[in-house]
Amino acid sequence: MAAVDLNRGSTNVSSLLPADVSQEIQAKMLETSVIQTLARQVSVPGSGLTIPVISGEPTASWVAESDDKPVSRHTLNKLSLTPKKLAVIEPFSDEFRRDLPGLYAELVRRLPNSLSKAFDAAAIYGDRTQIGSLYDEGEAAATNADLQTVDTTDTYGDFLAAITKVATNGYDADALALSPGGEALLMGAVTTAGSPLFLPNAMGSRGVGSVFGRPVYRSRNIAFAAADADIDADGSGGGTTEVDTLYGIVGQWDQAIWGTVEGIKVSFSDQATLTDGGTQINLWQRNMFAVRAEIEIGFVVADPKAFVFLTDAPAATD
Repeated sequence: MAAVDLNRGSTNVSSLLPADVSQEIQAKMLETSVIQTLARQVSVPGSGLTIPVISGEPTASWVAESDDKPVSRHTLNKLSLTPKKLAVIEPFSDEFRRDLPGLYAELVRRLPNSLSKAFDAAAIYGDRTQIGSLYDEGEAAATNADLQTVDTTDTYGDFLAAITKVATNGYDADALALSPGGEALLMGAVTTAGSPLFLPNAMGSRGVGSVFGRPVYRSRNIAFAAADADIDADGSGGGTTEVDTLYGIVGQWDQAIWGTVEGIKVSFSDQATLTDGGTQINLWQRNMFAVRAEIEIGFVVADPKAFVFLTDAPAATD
C-alpha cells in the first residue's frame, strides 16, 4: 500500500535510518508573504469589512466679487474585503515524531509557509471571485494592472517606463517587489551615465536595496505566482500572445489591502479521520496524528491601475 503519511518507511526517510540523523537539516529558506509585507493591513471581523473609498475631491474655482461660490463634493465608493479560509493538514506517524524529533519540528515549523505561498499566488494573480488580485486575466483591460516588458537590452528604460505608467495612471510608485530573476536583471542594469541603477542595502530593514529612490523587495513567491499565470501580453484578458515570467510588480502599495481574522492557527489531533485523495485515514487506528495550519484572510485592490507587472516578452501563442 502506498504511504499515506510521513513515517520512518516513507520515501527519502527510510534511507536516514537506522543511523543517527544529524540535527542539521538542509531545506529551502522559508518565504514570508511579500504581499503582506507591502500592502496595507487592516483588522477584519469574521463577517468581512466594508472600506469607504474617497474616489474624488471637491473642485474649487475662482469667482468674481459678489458672485455665487461654486458647490462641489467628494465622490465616494466602497470596497468589500471578505475573509476566506486557507488550510493544510499534514499527517505523521507517532514513530516519526519520536525517532526524528528535529526533522519533525522543522517540518511543523515550515507548514504555515504553504499558506504564505498560496496567499501570494492568489493576491498577485488570482480569481477575483475568490480573493481580490492585482491582476486578473478574466477582467477587462481597463481594470487590469498594466504590463511592462523588461529585458537586458534597456533595463534602465524598462523600469523607468513602469514607474512612469504608474504615475500616468494617477499614482506614485513607492516600492518594487521582484522575483530573484527580476532582481538579477536589475542588478545588471546601468543608468544612462553608466552607474549602477540598483543600490543594494543588505543590512537595511526595508528590502534588499533601492532603485530610483524606491525600496526593492525580493520574493520567490512572485516567481511561484507566475508559474501558471499565462498573463495576456496585451492585458486584454483574451489575447493570443502570453507571457509566463513575472519579474516583479511596481506600484503604490497602499492601494492593496489585506487582513486576517485571527492570524495563523496551528492545531494537532490524533483522533480525527482524514480524507486524503479519496483514502480514509483513521489517525487513532494507525498510531498517527495530524497537524493543521489555517488562516482566515482577505485581500482587496482599490485600483489595479496603481500597479504595473514587470514581465518577459511574449513567448507563446494560444
